[in-house]
Amino acid sequence: MTQIKEIQHLLQSQDLWKTHFSIRANPNQRGQSTSYFIYDETGTPIYIAKFFDFFKNISIPPSIDVHSCQQPEDVIDQLADADDFMDDIGSVSDMFYYQKRSFTRYVQVCLEEDIGFPRIFAVKENLLIHSHFYGLLIEEAINGITLEDYLKSSISNDDRTTFAIDFLFKMSNIIEKFVKNGIVHRDLSPDNIMISNHQFIVIDPGVVKIISRNTTELGYVMGKRAYASPEQYWGHAVYADFTSDLYSLG
Repeated sequence: MTQIKEIQHLLQSQDLWKTHFSIRANPNQRGQSTSYFIYDETGTPIYIAKFFDFFKNISIPPSIDVHSCQQPEDVIDQLADADDFMDDIGSVSDMFYYQKRSFTRYVQVCLEEDIGFPRIFAVKENLLIHSHFYGLLIEEAINGITLEDYLKSSISNDDRTTFAIDFLFKMSNIIEKFVKNGIVHRDLSPDNIMISNHQFIVIDPGVVKIISRNTTELGYVMGKRAYASPEQYWGHAVYADFTSDLYSLG
């Protein structure tokens, strides 16, 4: 089944699909996931579907019968025993668990109410498509513009000052909610903040850190280098806390 069919099927299972809806691939694919927009009859995007490929950038040899595996972890077990698998199984296993953990954390933080992330409507994990396992989530589409696009627009100095004060106040409140829920975003940047109805919504929490689940290892660089805090820039994302998000915000 194709990705579009899987999206439609998941929406139908949650009574979210209407016959006049349409699904189109996002022309500006970025980050860890492959995304699609779901439009209503007026052409307005109402949902975004995101596929996280748990085996992204991993070459699976022909000897592995992926379709016989019940869980993606079964593929890792077969890779460890495969004679025609030449890559380092430790590195490949780390890549797999990083991708799957990113999906799980993304879902977890977006399911928390009133934190500042888009709302999630449906989730399906361990989805097998064309010999790859995926995590699929469907979230609300935020109708607005990114902070990056806003800053590129023509606005007066007075408007910039008023906007900056409002931005810092509202985003500080969002980071305070992150702190109360044990969350560190680790990738706050102008393209990951949406402006909608004078409110700010933080998107793409794919590298989010949950304090109660500190599984990040030393050597990992998290976030965009231009906005990453020093501990993240130098590969010590394991030490990131709310001050890392404050640094990025500044």
